[in-house]
Amino acid sequence: MSSRSEQRADGGDRSVLDRVRDSYHVPLLALAVAFSLWVRTRGWRNFVVDGRVLYSGNDAWYHYRMVQYTVEHWPFTMPFDPWTEFPTGTFVGQFGTLYDQIIATAALVVGLGSPTTQQVAMTHLFAPAVFGAFALVPAYLFARQVVGREGALVSVLFLTLTTGQFLSRGLVGFSDHHIAEVFFILVAVAAVAKSLRVSMAEKPVWELVTAREFEPLRPVVAWGALAGLGIALYLWTWPPGVFLLGVLGLFFALAASVYQATGVSPDHVAATGIVAGTVAGVLTLATVDTFDISATTLSLLQPALAFALALGCVFLAGFARVWDTRGLDRSLYPVGVVGVGVVGLGLFAVVLPSTFGFFADQVLRIFGYTSTAGSRTVAEAQPVPLESVFAFFSSFYGFGLFTAIAGGAFMAYKAAVADEARADRLFVLVLAVLLFLAAITQRRFEYYFAIPVAVLNGYLAAVVFDLVDLGEALRNAETPSGYQVMAVLSVVMLVAAPMAVGARTAPNVANASASPGEVGLWTGSLDWMEDNTPEMGAYGDGSPSDLEYLGSYERTDDFQYDEGEYGTLAWWDYGHWITVLGHRVPNANPFQANADYSANVLLAPNESTATTLMENGGSEETRYVMVDYQLGVPGTRKYAAPTAWEDRYGLSQTDARADNDIARTIYNVSSNGQARVAYNINTPRGQESLRVRLFQYNGAAQIPDDGQTFVFDYETTVNEGRLFYVTPANGPVVRSFQNRSAAEEFVEQDGSAQIGGLDGFPSEYVPALEHYRLVHASQASRFDRTSRNIYPAVKTFERVPGANVTVEGPANTNVTATVQMRMTTRNQTFTYRQRARTDENGVAEFTLPYATTGDDEWGLDEGYTNTSVVADGPYEFATPQETNESTLTTTVFNATGDVSEGQVLGEDDSTTTVELTRTVVDEPEGANTTNTTNDTQGLLTTPTEPTEDDTAGTAASLSGPTTFAARPA
Repeated sequence: MSSRSEQRADGGDRSVLDRVRDSYHVPLLALAVAFSLWVRTRGWRNFVVDGRVLYSGNDAWYHYRMVQYTVEHWPFTMPFDPWTEFPTGTFVGQFGTLYDQIIATAALVVGLGSPTTQQVAMTHLFAPAVFGAFALVPAYLFARQVVGREGALVSVLFLTLTTGQFLSRGLVGFSDHHIAEVFFILVAVAAVAKSLRVSMAEKPVWELVTAREFEPLRPVVAWGALAGLGIALYLWTWPPGVFLLGVLGLFFALAASVYQATGVSPDHVAATGIVAGTVAGVLTLATVDTFDISATTLSLLQPALAFALALGCVFLAGFARVWDTRGLDRSLYPVGVVGVGVVGLGLFAVVLPSTFGFFADQVLRIFGYTSTAGSRTVAEAQPVPLESVFAFFSSFYGFGLFTAIAGGAFMAYKAAVADEARADRLFVLVLAVLLFLAAITQRRFEYYFAIPVAVLNGYLAAVVFDLVDLGEALRNAETPSGYQVMAVLSVVMLVAAPMAVGARTAPNVANASASPGEVGLWTGSLDWMEDNTPEMGAYGDGSPSDLEYLGSYERTDDFQYDEGEYGTLAWWDYGHWITVLGHRVPNANPFQANADYSANVLLAPNESTATTLMENGGSEETRYVMVDYQLGVPGTRKYAAPTAWEDRYGLSQTDARADNDIARTIYNVSSNGQARVAYNINTPRGQESLRVRLFQYNGAAQIPDDGQTFVFDYETTVNEGRLFYVTPANGPVVRSFQNRSAAEEFVEQDGSAQIGGLDGFPSEYVPALEHYRLVHASQASRFDRTSRNIYPAVKTFERVPGANVTVEGPANTNVTATVQMRMTTRNQTFTYRQRARTDENGVAEFTLPYATTGDDEWGLDEGYTNTSVVADGPYEFATPQETNESTLTTTVFNATGDVSEGQVLGEDDSTTTVELTRTVVDEPEGANTTNTTNDTQGLLTTPTEPTEDDTAGTAASLSGPTTFAARPA
C-alpha cells in the first residue's frame, strides 16, 4: 500500500485533500476576479482631473445624478425630473433603478451615512469595474450548472480575457448601467439553470399537487422562486430587459416540445417556468412605476409578461396531457405548439393591432436586425454589417469564437441523440442563438452574447477533459498524468492565447480606454455657464426660483416652469452634461428626448423658424444655444446626425440633390483606388442652417467677395450603391477666379462644381442673425484639417431681443454694420457684420445682437449674462465704396455708433439713430479688373497641426482609407 493510501486510510491527510479537491476552484475564481478588477481599474487616475471626477460617455452622468438623489433620499430614486427635457420635464424610467440604489448604498457605507460629494463621485466611478469583475462569480455558477467545475473555470478564463463589450462596459469611469445588466442577467440565468437541473432531477408532475404531496416539490419551488427573484433583480436594474421573458418563453416552448416528442413529461421543465414566472410577476408588479405599457420603465409590461410566461408553461403542460389523452402522435406535439402560437399571434394582431404592433416593434428592435435612421446615429445601437460579423466577434474572442461554434454544434448533437436532453443545455443553445441576433442588431448587446460564447467554450473544454478522465483524477485527488496536463494546456492555449497575446489584450484595451473623453472639452463651458448665466428662475430679474436641483417633484406630463426658468438647447448627446455640470435645463438629452426638436432648431434655414421653435409658444422659452465643433463643422462624426432626426426639411448628407444636401465630402482617389478626404465643404443649404451660422460665423452675415472667388470642382462616382464626390480626373479641385461672375459662369458650364463652402468662403449671401450673440467660447480647441481652422471646442450663444438702430443715408443703398468682438477667454477677435438696405427715404433699420457699451451694467444680479465676448469699439456703418469714373475719386457714406447692453437685452427700448456722412477715400493702387481664371491647388496651406483632429479620414460615416471602384474618366 502506498504512503498516500495509508495516509487516507488512517485519516491523517484525508480532510486536507478533500478540502483541496472540493474547493480548488475558489482561489482560481478569486484570482480571476482580482485580475479582472485590476484590469478594469488601472486607469482610474485619468478620470480625476484637477480634483474633479469625470465619467466617460453620456448616460453615466445621469446615473450620477440619480445616485446623488438617492443618497439624499435613500432608498428612493427620483420620481420626476424638471431639470431635463425642457419645457415638459420627464420621468426618468430606466434611470434610477436598482443599479443606482446599490451605488448610493455603497456611497453611504463609505461615507458612514453622510458621504461627501467626492466620496459619492468616486464610488460611482469605481462601480462599473466592481460589477464587471464580480460578474465572473455568477458566470461561474451558471457555467458550472451546465458544463461542470473544470469547464466553468475555462468559461471564467474566457470572460476574463475577452476584450469586447463585456470588458469595455465594465471599465472604471464607464458608469452606465450596461455592466450591471450583465451581472444581474447572469444571476438570473444561473438561477434558471440550477432550477432546471433540480426540476429534471426531481421530476415534478401535476399529480403531486392534486395529491397534496408537497415535500418532493419543495426544492423545485425553492429554486424556481430563486430564479424568479433573479429575473426580478435583472428587471429592476434594467426594465427593457423584459426581452429575457420572451427568451425564456421560447425556451420553455422548445423544451416542452422536445420532451413531449421524446416521451418525457413536459411537467418537469414547465414547473420551473411556472414558479419563476409567477414570482417574477409578483415582485415586479409590486414595484411598478407606471400603469402604462412601456418597455423603458417598470410598467405593467414586465409583470404581465412574467405572468404570461407562467401561464404559457401551464398551457404547455396541459396541452401535452390533452395530446396524450387523445392518443395523438407525440412527435407531432411541436407542430401543434407552433400552430397554436401562430393562431394566437394572428388573433392578437386582429383584435389588438396597435398593441401587437408595439410588441412587434420591440422584438424587431432587439432581435430583428432592423434600425431606424435615428438609432443609427447612436454608435452602440448600430447593427453589425453581415459581411463583417465574423471579423467583429473574432476581434474580441479570437479563436474562441470558432471553438464556441464547435461546442454549440456538439451540444446540439448530443441533445438530438439523447433519450432525455438536458434542459439547462437547451437553455444555453437558445440563449446563444437569440443573443447572437441581439448582438448583430445592436452591437452593444455583444456584452450579452459573450455569456453563451464563454459557456460553450467551457463545454468544449469539459468534453476534452472528460476524454482524458481529468475530472475523475481531480475528484480522486490524484496527480494528473502527462497527457491530462497536455490536454489542459492545449485547451487553455486554444481558447486563451489569441486573447492573451498581441496588442489587443484586456490590459491594453482597458488602458487605451481610460479617458473621460469628449466631456473634457465641455467642462470649461459648463463651469462658465453655471457661474455666469442666471440661476433657474432668475433670468430677467435676478431672483432665483425654488427649483431645487435634487428636489422631489410629482410626475406630470407637462411641468409648469415659472417665469425666468429657461431652457438650454444643444444636441441631445450633451443634455446630461448640461444638467449635471452646468446645472441648467437642456431641451434634449441622451434619452433621445426632443432629439427631433433639437435637430429642427439646429437645421432651421432662417432665424424666424428657429426663434419660433425656441419660444415654445409661451413664457417657457429657450434662452441659450450651445454648439460644439462636431455639430458646427462638416466632416465630423456628428455633423450629419441631425438630418436623421429632423422632420421638417427633408435633409440628407448623402443625397446628390443640391436642395437637400447639407455638406459634401470630396475624396482624392489614388490610382490604386485608395480614397482620402480632400475637403469637407458646406452646401448652400448647410451654410444657411442655424448651427453653421452660429458656430462658423458667430451670427455674422456672409457676404461673397466680388474679387477673388474660389470654386470647388468635383465629379460624382458610385461605390457600392452610394454616391460620392471625388476630385476631378483632369484639373484641380480648387479653382480661383478674379471675380464672382466668372466663377458663376464656370459652375454653370461645369455642372458639378460649387462656389465656396468653407468658413470664410461663402457660396452665397447668408444674412446675419439678429437675435443670437456669442457669449462664451471655450478655451479648449479643435483643429479642422480641411479648412485649416482652429475652432473653440464649444460655443455658447444667448438669444436676445437685440438693439434697434436706424441709419439715415443715401436712398436705395446697402449699408453694412460692422463691429469687432473679442472672445476674452481666448483673446481672439471676430467681426460681426449685418447688412440692410435703405428705402426710398434713405432709412435702413438694424436689429443688432452685440452691445458695444454697458456690458458690465447688466450681469447676474440683474438676471442676465456675464458675457465673456465684448466689443473692441463701436459699430461702423458704411455703404459700398463708389468711384467717380471721371475723377477717379472714391467715396463712401459712413459713421460710427454705439448700442448699449440694455438695448440689446430689451431693458432699454430706445432706438439709436446714426446719420451717414460722405467720406473721400484715396484711389486704390494696382487695381485690376480683368476677368481671368487661375487654376490652383494652393488655396489652403498646411500649418503646423495640433494633434487633435476630428475630421481626418472621416466623412459620410467612413473612416480611414476607402477603396473605390474604377471611376469614369
